[in-house]
Amino acid sequence: MLKQKRQTGGFILREKGFMMSVDPGPGALVYGLKNNLDLSELNAIFVSHPHLDHEGDAEAMIEAMTGGCMVKKGVLISNKDYLSREMKFGSISDYHRKAIEKELVVKEGDFHVLGKDLKMEFIELQHKNVETTGFKLSRGGKTFSYIPDTSMFDGIKEKYRGSDYFVISCPRTHKIEWRGHLGLKDVAELVDSIKPEKVYLNHLGINFIDNIEEEKEWLEEKGLSDRVIIPDDNQTFQLNI
Repeated sequence: MLKQKRQTGGFILREKGFMMSVDPGPGALVYGLKNNLDLSELNAIFVSHPHLDHEGDAEAMIEAMTGGCMVKKGVLISNKDYLSREMKFGSISDYHRKAIEKELVVKEGDFHVLGKDLKMEFIELQHKNVETTGFKLSRGGKTFSYIPDTSMFDGIKEKYRGSDYFVISCPRTHKIEWRGHLGLKDVAELVDSIKPEKVYLNHLGINFIDNIEEEKEWLEEKGLSDRVIIPDDNQTFQLNI
């Protein structure tokens, strides 16, 4: 985040009539506009946990969605830590909260329907000292899943079983472990167990970026280079959901 060797704006999920900003870190608004996205079309904002690199531009994206907070619109989805008013957790201003049509405080096992019958299931993860939430989006027998910052732990594979596509936060290389985060070796283990069609890595750390060619070679050696994608900034992918 500090060096901006890679952008930190999270990612956008969209289809006709529906657009959701996922973990809008610093730069989400600027990068979205530079990619010619009409952010006034946003219907939802999802924040996985109250750390700056995942929610720094949440208020800016709320303003984009609501016409500068002039039109009450959209849903803000997160867990109790982010939507808490306690100072020890991240929070948003009352000004921005009033512009949202609905705040959805979610926990493990909750479901919500978005867009055109997209069933959204919420999953509790393990990331340092804050509640952290991932999700599965399902429709028509296909599932797209998001794993934000988390440790590997017993049960994570079962939670995400049946996922066809993933975005996974992967700050570390296959050689480095970091408490509360996944490395590429962890991703390979998840892929081997769950067997998704495609995995798109996100939230790459400086060490990963500086050694990206070595990591691509490691994926090639493991036979995963066609399944695990290391995107460039601003890439768009079509998913069959």
